[in-house]
Parts: sequence; C-alpha cells; structure tokens
Amino acid sequence: MTYEVRERLELGIWLVVALIGGASFWAAHYGPLHGTQSAGLASSFGLIGCGFALMQAIGKAWSLYRPSRIFAAPADIDLPPAQRASSLVEWPYEVVTLPGAGLLEALERLRAERPGLLPVALGDDQALDQAKERWDADDRTPAAIIAAAEGQPPLSVDVAERQNDPEPGLQLGTWPAALPSYTETLHPFDALESVHVVLLPVAEPAEAVAYLKFGDFNGAPTPERHVAIHRAWQAAYGARLVACTHETLILQVERGPATPEEAIALAREVYAYADWDLNDYSELAADLMVTRLWTFWWD
Repeated sequence: MTYEVRERLELGIWLVVALIGGASFWAAHYGPLHGTQSAGLASSFGLIGCGFALMQAIGKAWSLYRPSRIFAAPADIDLPPAQRASSLVEWPYEVVTLPGAGLLEALERLRAERPGLLPVALGDDQALDQAKERWDADDRTPAAIIAAAEGQPPLSVDVAERQNDPEPGLQLGTWPAALPSYTETLHPFDALESVHVVLLPVAEPAEAVAYLKFGDFNGAPTPERHVAIHRAWQAAYGARLVACTHETLILQVERGPATPEEAIALAREVYAYADWDLNDYSELAADLMVTRLWTFWWD
C-alpha cells in the first residue's frame, strides 16, 4: 500500500467516525434519544467524537490536498503523477515519486526534461526519512563540501594505501576467457512499487553527494572525498550518481575502460574506494568493461 493510498484510507475512516458522532449528537438533541436517560451520554460522545474526528480528517485532507511546490510532479514530464512525501516538508530539494518498474529509463527521461537538475533515486518512505536525517546531521552547506573537495588528494593515494594494507586484498588473477553480460537495472529498487527521487540542483553530476551529504560512516569516504573521486570518474567515464540508499551509491557511466590494462587500473581505484564482492582484480576489471552501473556499499 502506497503512502497516498494509506492516507486516503485514514481520511475516510475519520470522516465516518465524524459522521457517527454527528448522528449521535443529533439523536440526543432532536432524535429518538431526546429526553431519555441516554441523551446526555450520547450528546457528549457525539460532540467529542465528532470534533476529534473532524480535526483528524482536516489534518489528513490538508496533508493530501494542499498545494505543494516542493513535492509536486513536474507537469511537463510524461510520467505518472508524483506522490507527496509529507514526512520531509523541510527537505530543501524537489522530490517526486516514480514507479519502481522501469526506474532507470524514467530517470533518464526526467533528466532530459529537467536540465540543471540531477534525479537521484532514494527509495521508499523510510529511505527518504533516512536521507533527510543524514542531511540534517551535517551542518555544512553543499557549497562548503564542494569547496573542501578541491583539496583532496588524487585517487592514486587511495590505491597506494590499499596496496600497502596488511590485510589480504584482491589478487590480480587471470583475465576471463569471455566478458560477462548484464541486464542493467537498479536492483535495490526492483521490489518497490514506488520510489522517491530527489532532484538535485547540481552544477555538475560529481557534486551530487555534496547535496546529499553522504559519507563518513563504516569506512565510507567523507562527502568531499566522494565528490573528488566522482569528478575523476566523471571526466574519464562520464560517471554520474543515479541512486543513493542509506549505505549504497550507484553510479551510471557513459563508457567503460577501453582496454584490459585500463580496466585493471580502474579496478584498483574502485576497490580502494569500496569493497566489491569479487575474487580478483581481473574479474572486477572485466565487469567494469561491460557494466554501465557501478554499485558501491559500506555496511
């Protein structure tokens, strides 16, 4: 059951309760209970019950039907109507809700229709709340995070640190006989009926994490470090953020590495950025030559 359907159902229940209360009050004063011993009790129940139920119904109706600039679906996009997400009334960016089916294609259409805004899938109601809590926990502005990204070291520093890690890491391995094949979907959202999508007013896609303030937990890079790394991959591979959950980032790339040597070098960068559940660098590199969705998680 979606958020809006649930709210409409609760609105209907409160209206029925208000109607019953109103009928009880009428019966006590003007109907069959007038002048009887039950009139006082029926009158009190009717007045209190009807009043309380009407207050609840008005609140639900206001939440559902009030005009909203932030949570209205863009009228110029050929997509199903967006649902409002009233739990995040202070969220500073526009949020729309799209069907989970065909989400990747819907994000592409949305990006084309709204130049200057980057759509990033967040997930269900709980994911939307978690994203807002993370945003509130970092009191820096996106501009401050982006400025801090300017002083970040290159990715080669991360690669060198990972290779010097005393813990055993990935080995080079043997290049696979054939490249893998994939059906590209946003797997974290496949089972969701609807997905909340935030529209970020970024100057360049690599800045998206700064606007979400994602990072600095469970070994994940800080938001400014994410921005610096994403800038490097944006320049080399056309990478841009398409999804962000409480522990996952998904980048979509326009092109992969052209040669196995370039792919292995990229695999070392990717593995220094976040662990991938793979056996060796060659397996990871072969994946990176084929897939256009890079998924990173820190759990």
